[in-house]
Amino acid sequence: MNRSTHVLFGMSLSVLILNPQPSELVGIITLSVIGSYLPDADLRIKHRMLMHNVFVLTIFSITLYYVLNYLLVHGLWMMLAAFIIGFLSHIVLDMLTYAGVAFFYPLSSKRYRMAKLKSNSRLVNAFFTLISLLLLLAWIYRNKLINVKPFGL
Repeated sequence: MNRSTHVLFGMSLSVLILNPQPSELVGIITLSVIGSYLPDADLRIKHRMLMHNVFVLTIFSITLYYVLNYLLVHGLWMMLAAFIIGFLSHIVLDMLTYAGVAFFYPLSSKRYRMAKLKSNSRLVNAFFTLISLLLLLAWIYRNKLINVKPFGL
């Protein structure tokens, strides 16, 4: 998937799952975007191995917990969850591609995948962008931020 697809999907999934209050929304979006984007820091070196694994997620999550706790951030657990959701959503989307991800690297270089989609396919990226927008609309509708009844329901 392209970066914008990863970011939009991670952000919309985090917002829908965590259902933040307006005061928490900026923090939730920020950390989910960082989590969604971070795995691609390995683009030039061992891509989908070095940063696309459970060990890196654990290290970053523990570090983030201590940083947020030190800064006395309100809603620490939701912020941490937003980061984890963003990071995991990135990995799951990449597991839908031919290349897959080395989820247990450095213990194993075996790549795991759930499908054989092309990550640069416009159709695949458009599909996940549409799913992301529908997730955001579901959150907006659930929180009554707009007063529209779809299809007259």
